Amino acid sequence: MSVNKIKDYKIINGEKIKKTKEEFNRETCGDKKIWYYQGYYTTLLGERKKYKSKKFTTKDEATKEEAKFLLKMGEQTAKSYTFNEIFDEYIEKKKALVRPQTITRNNYLYSHIRNRIGHIKIDKLTLSQYEQFKNKLNKTNFSTDYKNRIHKLVISLIDYSYTYYDVTSKVPKIAGEFKNPLEMKKEMNFFTIDEFNQFLSVIKDEFWKTLFETLFYCGLRQGELQALKWKDIDFTKKTININKTLTTKIKGEKYSIFPPKTKSSYRILPITDFLYNDPKNIYNLYNKLPGFNEDWFVFGGIRPTPETTIQVHKNNYCKMANVQQIRIHDFRHSTASLLISKNADPSLVAKYLGHSNVSMTLNTYSHMYKSKLNSIIEIINTQI
Repeated sequence: MSVNKIKDYKIINGEKIKKTKEEFNRETCGDKKIWYYQGYYTTLLGERKKYKSKKFTTKDEATKEEAKFLLKMGEQTAKSYTFNEIFDEYIEKKKALVRPQTITRNNYLYSHIRNRIGHIKIDKLTLSQYEQFKNKLNKTNFSTDYKNRIHKLVISLIDYSYTYYDVTSKVPKIAGEFKNPLEMKKEMNFFTIDEFNQFLSVIKDEFWKTLFETLFYCGLRQGELQALKWKDIDFTKKTININKTLTTKIKGEKYSIFPPKTKSSYRILPITDFLYNDPKNIYNLYNKLPGFNEDWFVFGGIRPTPETTIQVHKNNYCKMANVQQIRIHDFRHSTASLLISKNADPSLVAKYLGHSNVSMTLNTYSHMYKSKLNSIIEIINTQI
């Protein structure tokens, strides 16, 4: 980078050509020469960019400003960033890589960080400051799992800062995760087949009967159920194609539909014989409506049935049937319980539920598989 004086000529095709008076006047102030500095610099992300300063009336002014600029660039390269600065950049990069609902979730998690330690420079964070941060979170009603999600986000920001700016901190890892030995693990609720049949017995509306049958026997996630369209059901082959999911977690949108989060979530499920007729009956009703097409939602029509509507009906039917109140997601656990109780192979259970691997199934439903150990012992005992 060098200091340059405005010249009264320009170069075209390698030849010096004198500038016109108008051209020269645009680059001068009256009869004074104009000075500026320019050159190239490399950003912290490795991008090479060109810069050019404002104009100065003397060479000395331009030289001094150039020296200040170089000093500033050197300071910026070694700058320590605050958590807030890193998060704002981190989340912008994430927008191109993850789903909008993930951005919303990260923004919400970071709202518990921003006003507590967000102003602190990452490499200046002390163990005392982080312990105070953890103590404040401990005074909230957040679960241990949720607090650890916040903690993991802090670590992700530090990893990002180290990757891009070589600025890091070991404090959060030294402080460790949140632990609460007195906190009871959330119980996994589910319907047995008898409870589900009792639940189903009070439902007179074929639409709702079919919806809850699909949840119970197909083990769908709620978003998968809501996103299901008639073109996804092949009544000839008796299959349901799970190839998308619905979310209402994106701010400003009633709902959005995305492909499944993992490859294993793509799956084609067989329709059982006793589940075949009910969806077919609903299809025949829809088929008579004006404008009907295969892009209509199975459970809703032109628009999917809202989560709150499903929740209200589920609660009412549970009360009417005098069975336990379970969550919508617990219908999926009920599917797993049913399959495991019938000695289904764990790898097939994993595939049916759309788990990424068998270990995920075994870990999630380990308590159910433990009950099967007794049958193993019986087999061994018969050999002794």
